[in-house]
Amino acid sequence: MGQPQNGTIAEPQNGKMDFISTTKQDHEHPPSIPHITANLIPLSNILKFYAQESYKQLTTAIENLSTNADEESDVKRKKYFLDIIVSLRQDLLKVYTLIKWASVSQDVSKFIDLLNWFRLQDFQFDRLTHQLAGLSGFGGAKLPNFDIETALEVFYKKRPLLPSHNYIQQPKISSRKILEVLKDLNLALMTKFAMIDVPTQFQFEIKDGRAYIDVPKEFQVRITMANDDLSTDNPFYMIGFEFLFGIDQNETLVTLGGNDSIATKLPTQSYVRLEKIANRVLSVSGLHGLYELLHKYAISFKLYLVSKQIRGLLNTLKWKNNLQIKYAMGSSLIIVNYWSSHFLNSSWKSFLEIGIDRKFNLSYRWFRNGQYENSEIVEKIIRNRGEDEEDEADEADGSDDEDSLFKEENDLTSPRDEDDPVQSVHIESIISSFMIAHSASIMKSIHKLLRTRITGDIEMVNSHRIMFSISPKKSAVLAINPLTGLFYFVNPTPIQNRLLKRINSPPSTASLMKQQQQQLQQKQQQQQVVTENGFIESVVVVLQQLMLETFTKEVNNYLSTTEWIHNSIIKLNEGEVNNLLKSIDRNNTRDQITVQFYRRKHWPSTWFLIVMVNGLSASTAWWVARIKSVDASWVVSYLQNLVYNPTLDYPFFKNLGKSTFKKIINHVILDELRANGIEYHHVLSDEEQSGGVDDTGKEMRSELAELGLAESMSNGSNNVGENGSNNSVTVIYQSIIKLQNTNLIPVENSSSHFYLQVQLINQDNTNKMNLNLFGKLKNLSIKNSPELAKFNLKIDHDKQNLEIATSVDLNSIINESSHRHNQKQGFLNPIFNNLNNLNNLLRIFDQLNNNNIEILDNAMDSMVIRVNDIVDKLLIQLPQNPKDAIQISTVETKPWEIEIIIHFLNRYLQSSKSTNIVGVIHYLDEFDPIYRAVKQVQSLLNEQEGGGANGTSSSTNSKSDDLKLSNGLHKIYFDAIFKNLNSIQFMFNLSSTVANSRKIHKDKILISLSFKRNKFNRLNKDGNNSQNLIKVSLKNNLNSKNVKFKHLFELMFKSISEMERNERDEIINLQENHLLIKLNYDFLISCNVIEEMMGRITKCFIQYLTEESK
Repeated sequence: MGQPQNGTIAEPQNGKMDFISTTKQDHEHPPSIPHITANLIPLSNILKFYAQESYKQLTTAIENLSTNADEESDVKRKKYFLDIIVSLRQDLLKVYTLIKWASVSQDVSKFIDLLNWFRLQDFQFDRLTHQLAGLSGFGGAKLPNFDIETALEVFYKKRPLLPSHNYIQQPKISSRKILEVLKDLNLALMTKFAMIDVPTQFQFEIKDGRAYIDVPKEFQVRITMANDDLSTDNPFYMIGFEFLFGIDQNETLVTLGGNDSIATKLPTQSYVRLEKIANRVLSVSGLHGLYELLHKYAISFKLYLVSKQIRGLLNTLKWKNNLQIKYAMGSSLIIVNYWSSHFLNSSWKSFLEIGIDRKFNLSYRWFRNGQYENSEIVEKIIRNRGEDEEDEADEADGSDDEDSLFKEENDLTSPRDEDDPVQSVHIESIISSFMIAHSASIMKSIHKLLRTRITGDIEMVNSHRIMFSISPKKSAVLAINPLTGLFYFVNPTPIQNRLLKRINSPPSTASLMKQQQQQLQQKQQQQQVVTENGFIESVVVVLQQLMLETFTKEVNNYLSTTEWIHNSIIKLNEGEVNNLLKSIDRNNTRDQITVQFYRRKHWPSTWFLIVMVNGLSASTAWWVARIKSVDASWVVSYLQNLVYNPTLDYPFFKNLGKSTFKKIINHVILDELRANGIEYHHVLSDEEQSGGVDDTGKEMRSELAELGLAESMSNGSNNVGENGSNNSVTVIYQSIIKLQNTNLIPVENSSSHFYLQVQLINQDNTNKMNLNLFGKLKNLSIKNSPELAKFNLKIDHDKQNLEIATSVDLNSIINESSHRHNQKQGFLNPIFNNLNNLNNLLRIFDQLNNNNIEILDNAMDSMVIRVNDIVDKLLIQLPQNPKDAIQISTVETKPWEIEIIIHFLNRYLQSSKSTNIVGVIHYLDEFDPIYRAVKQVQSLLNEQEGGGANGTSSSTNSKSDDLKLSNGLHKIYFDAIFKNLNSIQFMFNLSSTVANSRKIHKDKILISLSFKRNKFNRLNKDGNNSQNLIKVSLKNNLNSKNVKFKHLFELMFKSISEMERNERDEIINLQENHLLIKLNYDFLISCNVIEEMMGRITKCFIQYLTEESK
């Protein structure tokens, strides 16, 4: 009987109970329920455990809260402590429940005893149910079947035949008996074969008690009979089997005739399985069923050997990634996909099928270009594969290793002959022959199509190579690798290697279609398959592109050797190209030409030499043109024909630059003047200068004489002869242009016109351009400096003449506009830049003189002025580039407050590109009192915190002690924060100790300063306010943390009010330059008041801290 779960039962004495003799009293008083005494835990232990656990959790929680005081917020720490309290409360509620139960412990004990008794009764009933269910089974009472066989043996033979287990020696069978049995079997087999229908495929011989059956080229099977009973329909049993084909040492599939020594035998395990199946088929279907079984088995095994050969090829380096095979065990067909890495055949578009024909020979079907090839073509490839490979190998001698299929040995390939007892098939040679035939067919189609497209020489070197002309002096050889199906060039050039990637990549049908058809047929193109004809078409298109690029490169080489620079950025649209074709009256198609652009180093950025090259007809056309970019497209704004299809020799390219240069130079100068917004009235050419009769030219020469510039310009012309007296100097071109002085230099400092002299000379075979700008300069306030020569600037103070000269080496100047998008470099830029610098210098001079600012020194690109006592000398640096901004700096190193304000001012000048130096100087003047206020605050705090100089009184030391904490640190720190030019903050950091702790609490008081314009103040002569106001704001301190500093703010407001009213509440300091306006927590004050105000505020801080310490 099992034990109860919640304790033990007190057993009755003697281990049993007597239920036989019962009385009426026994029925009235049943036996008592057993009492449980084991596995009971005292309540005191439970209370002790929970008390210890509660104390441990509270101790751990308090330690965690003390260590994480600085890392966690108060809310998170309170929530953590509350979770601990709630968890302990739940446990104590459980303990409280147990205590309440303990008050009625007797009743609880009875409930436990009663529950145990119920469980014991339930166990007994379950056991009784299982025992009753076991009575219904009679499996153990079943008797074995009677041994009738042994009974019959005893009945007939008077004893049973018991096994001897080889303990009883059997007599040996004699040789005579064996021969008799074999002869009987031979006779029985001959008789049985004569009585039945033997399959016609069987060629049999009966000997040694068995029948040797051969099926030519397939298999040999040996069968016999179990006895000489001829009445049985199918008494045969298979006792031997082997295939009459196999793979030899050369990995060749060999079909055998009568040579049994090298027949393929099955492994033991496979033979046992075949024997069982064959004997079962013999017992049911006889010899005909055996033939069907073994015939199918031979076909499957032969294809398996072929697939094994092919899979062996896949593991070699030569055929890896070039073949794919699709074959399932037991299948009657092998599909071989060659050129598997080629896009033309990546989706099994061309493959070879290998099967077995009716004569048990390997048969082949070739699927190519979407259809099966004719069987006659396939037979011809198989029959002539040995001869073709030998011919191709002879032709490929001395060539690259890519023609690897042509170098294969062909020892094992031979045509099929039914009379030959031994036939061999080399599957690698079979596959190679089809790949060679396919590649030869592709090359033949390319040759045929290419001959219709071009007029140059083209010929077939062999079945896998084509030689054709790509330019008048060059030829190329295109070949195909039959192993991979990829093309290659013999002795390739870089262009051929680049285009070879396009040939060996899927053709882009979009490039062969018009743009209008692309959008309509885009979805259809994605679903189309690349056909072989489309591939051949794409190859021919790439070969045409090769011819075009090769001839284009030759023309490019001619131009590069004669110092022409190619520009590959410009691309003309179809309309512009058609205009080029119309200008030469040629009907060339757009696909057959290429347009290139060239220029010389000294040419302007918009002028180009246009060359149109036709690669198929080897013709060229030449233009000189001006090209601009308009709305993201290139537009030819000026075009002039040069020559069509000239003889491309050295004299032509040598004179090409000189013939185009004269047509460009004058147009470039005028265009550059228009681009700079400079108006010109007349251009005086060199013929007019030498004595022309034009009235405008005479008027222009008279103006030069009246202004006193004729002599200067003649000296500029004579300088060419003086500088080149010892050299060969030739003046190619000379002109004078009259410029209108609109925005070059202020008219009050100059005349209304300037004159630009342009000279194009050739000195020592070097083309140079001399540019001289002449004009009048009056009302001079600029000091003459040696730095003027650095800017090619000459000022004649006596004659009040101005000359700016520059010289450009046209053979070495590099136009940077093609490399920089936002900067245009021109011939006149040096002159205009120097003129712009002079203009800026004069404008700044006017500003400073009008505002009575002292100028200490000046140069062409800088000047030094005096600002005030703090900044002292200020350096103004003019920009070299007109688009840059003016920069300012101090001559001597100043405090960091001044340096950062100078930095902010430079940032303002850089962002606004302003030239208002007077406004910068006014700001520095207005910043002066703020700087003094910063220094005053620092001085006051240093005096109080440092205790003064040596020899200070004890009272001063006591005041300094009031501004320090118990650990010696200062209670107040000051710092000035400069955010920008209009935002300055005075930050006072107040430190205090925390009660009963070593921590220091820090508070921050911010006083923000910003400039405000006084709209009611009168304006100066420049239209600006003579002085701004300063807004002092305390709004940043309006928060709950600063409520404790209420007394400090009261002291501050009271002290500030004393600046405006005296003790009798009378308004004082009503002067215009002493303004103080209170706006809640803000103040508007004059600049000269900020120093006094910040001094009062600092003293309020000192007073507050002193009172707090007491």
